[in-house]
Amino acid sequence: MSEVKPQMAYPSFASATATFSPSVWPLRDGGYTRSGFTAMARTAGGGLVAQSSPLTEERITLSYRGLSRAEAESFAGPGGTGFFHTVGAKAFEYKDYDGSIRTVRLASRSAEIAMQGQGRFSIGPVEMVVA
Repeated sequence: MSEVKPQMAYPSFASATATFSPSVWPLRDGGYTRSGFTAMARTAGGGLVAQSSPLTEERITLSYRGLSRAEAESFAGPGGTGFFHTVGAKAFEYKDYDGSIRTVRLASRSAEIAMQGQGRFSIGPVEMVVA
């Protein structure tokens, strides 16, 4: 029997166990960053050898502004509740600006929630690694 995931309306995150669908668009902090992997070593004869991996890591950094208390707590609630704590480092789906669905995992170790005004909150930055 296949598992049915919740319907994802942008902007949203969805895993098999939790969903976060705020009513505001995220701010992209720095966009996408790609980093490659390179190793360097010396041979027995003293020569330098460098090897680059074809693998790259792509990171997305987002922030949210103007969330309601309920939305902020559904992302990272008190006492370890909410999407951030439920998903942890497991892979989940993120529906991006262009409508594409990417498989990502959270790279952030903590989620900072700050009061922004009367009943409004901000979250971020939240860093994700594209799987």
